Amino acid sequence: MAIPERLETRRLLLRRHRPEDAPALVRALDNWAVVKWLAEVPLPYTLEQALDWIALTRTAWQQGRDYQLLITLKPGGTVIGQIGLRVDTPFEPVERSAELGYWLAEADWGHGYGPEAAGAMVDFGFRRLGLDRIRATCLPDNHRSLTVLTGLGLRPAGKTWLHFVARGATLEVLELSLDRATWRASMRADTAPADPV
Repeated sequence: MAIPERLETRRLLLRRHRPEDAPALVRALDNWAVVKWLAEVPLPYTLEQALDWIALTRTAWQQGRDYQLLITLKPGGTVIGQIGLRVDTPFEPVERSAELGYWLAEADWGHGYGPEAAGAMVDFGFRRLGLDRIRATCLPDNHRSLTVLTGLGLRPAGKTWLHFVARGATLEVLELSLDRATWRASMRADTAPADPV
C-alpha cells in the first residue's frame, strides 16, 4: 500500500517538506519559547540548518524510518509547525512502534491545531503505517503538549532522560504510550480519520 505524502483535516493540510519551506522553519524555530521544549533543535536556528533538515526528512521518508510532515493552514498554505513519526527499527521487532513528535509556531498556539494535527498523525500511524504502538516524550512542565498527548489517549509509561541541545542540559522527561488495541477501542463512530489527498 502506498504511503500518502499529505494528510488533510478540517483546517489543516499536512504535507512533505520542500526546500522553499526553509525560511518559514527559521521564522518559527528561531524562538526560545518554541525551542526550549524540543530536544534536538538548536538556538539560534539558521537557514542552513533548516535546509539540512529538509534534505534529511526526504532521505528518512524514502527509507521508511521517519515520516515528517509540515503543518499548514488551509486555505493559503501558511506553515505553522511540523509533526512526524520516527519509526523504531530493532533487528527483530516484536511490535512495530514509532515516536510522535511535533511543534507549533508560538503565534499559532491556543487554536486547537496541535490536537487536530496530532490526531491525524496518530491515525496515519495506526492505519497507514501499521504501527502497534505510538510513543512520545514530554517535559513535565510542558502542559500544553501533555494535554494534547493525553487527549489522544497516550498514557504515562515511565520516565527517561533526554539531552536538550538549546538548553545545553540533560533533563528528565515523561514517556507516554498508546497501543493499537487501546486506540481502536477508544475510537468514536463520529471521529473521521484524516483523508490522504
